[in-house]
Amino acid sequence: MKPATNPSPRSPLSEFTQTLSKQMLHLRLYREGSGFLCERELVESDGSDFTQALPFQSINQVEEFLLADPHYPQIKRGVNKLLGSLALEVWHERASSES
Repeated sequence: MKPATNPSPRSPLSEFTQTLSKQMLHLRLYREGSGFLCERELVESDGSDFTQALPFQSINQVEEFLLADPHYPQIKRGVNKLLGSLALEVWHERASSES
């Protein structure tokens, strides 16, 4: 019997963290197969956390998710950074597939 192996940990394509009063908000984008995954983790001051994960295929899908965040006015700069990184990744992917 083979010993169990742990899958390699994912590394984010892009990530952003913002302190919000007594909470910490982490936004991460990952490459997942032929698409992407956006992870939103809100950590409370007592250490409890709530994580949402959105698999998506288009920038519009994740943009809608991020713009609907109740903390959007405070995280706008970080959201723009994430979306810029994603747009660059998609552009590189398309350019390499056309070569």
